Amino acid sequence: MLNKLTEQDCQVFTRELLHVLPLAQARRAEALLGPASKVLIFCRTQYFRTLRDQRNHFTCQERGEHGADDYRALVLLPLSEDQVRRYLAAALPGADPEALLATIRSVHNLTDLAQRPYTLRLVSEFIPEIERDRLASKSVYGVTLYRRMVQRWLERDGGKHHIKPEHKLLLARDLAAHL
Repeated sequence: MLNKLTEQDCQVFTRELLHVLPLAQARRAEALLGPASKVLIFCRTQYFRTLRDQRNHFTCQERGEHGADDYRALVLLPLSEDQVRRYLAAALPGADPEALLATIRSVHNLTDLAQRPYTLRLVSEFIPEIERDRLASKSVYGVTLYRRMVQRWLERDGGKHHIKPEHKLLLARDLAAHL
């Protein structure tokens, strides 16, 4: 949400969002349920450049009603191989998780992609196609997954395009090369 707002609007949005907590706690107290409300806010790690930026945002530059001690910042670590194995076993019942891990290990960069929840889901969805390509002696790379993912997004958003999908692909390729 915040990356679409000005810095000032980000502060207003966050401040209003955090007002939910005292309201919820007051309602629980009225119902004699006690304070158990919490607010979970998450973002990508690159949103705040430094911990100081993060602290300043949530404390309104240390002028707000909430101090740094009112928050707990957590970082989602990469998934372990065991967590990936358990996910694959649940996501692809009947498949051998060890064989799936071997497939992932055999493709450049898939092991890294499989360590993050969202891209692990994508990897698990594309594993049958990846295995088919490998059996057909086609080269498969991490970029192969990204290409298929982008193609799926373009097909899904078919009615929303203002720019032709093939031009979007060219733009994305050039932007990636530039970055």
